[in-house]
Amino acid sequence: MESDEPIGDAGFFPLFRAENEGMPDLTVRVLRQPLPQPEGVRVYRTNHRSRLVSDGTVYDYTFYSDAARLEHIPYACAVRHGAQMTLYIDYSGPLWDTMLFDAIGLPDFFLENAAAVIHASFIGVGPDGILFAGPKRQGKSTQAHLWNTYKNAVVINGDRVVIRETENGAFAYGVPFCGSSRLCVNTCRPIKAIVFPEKSAQNAAMSITPIESFTRLIGCVTYTAEDAAAKDRAITFAERVASQQRCLRLLCRPDAGAVEALAQALDIS
Repeated sequence: MESDEPIGDAGFFPLFRAENEGMPDLTVRVLRQPLPQPEGVRVYRTNHRSRLVSDGTVYDYTFYSDAARLEHIPYACAVRHGAQMTLYIDYSGPLWDTMLFDAIGLPDFFLENAAAVIHASFIGVGPDGILFAGPKRQGKSTQAHLWNTYKNAVVINGDRVVIRETENGAFAYGVPFCGSSRLCVNTCRPIKAIVFPEKSAQNAAMSITPIESFTRLIGCVTYTAEDAAAKDRAITFAERVASQQRCLRLLCRPDAGAVEALAQALDIS
């Protein structure tokens, strides 16, 4: 990301900055200028994003909510040309990393490159990674912290993780999108299992079919639902991961018994 003015940070993105790591997948030039206003076809529009296509060029706009005016105002426009992107910012305040990365639309970009942002807690157990995925309030963070307490696992990310498919299999990567957990570590692990916890009066871990794995996993993938291409990529990605990775359902209480039930199912001492 290249900018003529400083970009503020909340303390997390600098942890993931890489220097001299070869050619970047995407170079972003940030310009403080009025947003482009081309004539074209509106592909979709939500309160947060919209896409317009003009003469084959895609313009992705990001909005903020203006409470005083009771409307959503565009503050950024991303115009991409292959591995180059120009990010126009029309906003009077300082530039912040979270704001800019939101405007880039990284989740959809990841899906174009055999990766996806997943709503999950990510722990490292020895050389391997375990993901606790699923909807809110089902115990993802709790189970991650229990594994830290009873199995000395490392909590790598508390709320979001990137899964990436490589020639050597699928890997989980820590990301600076840490949500309310405020936990993120710049590291990666091969995925040992994807676990879908459910609060219960008992502790039990069981393998599930690829079809059930897909049904659960697709709900955890971050993408722009109004973008048909992004939706198709998310579905295809979830199908591949669900068919290739070991997935388990974990009925759990917030105690050591849940850790032992899963450890036994995964043959972890």
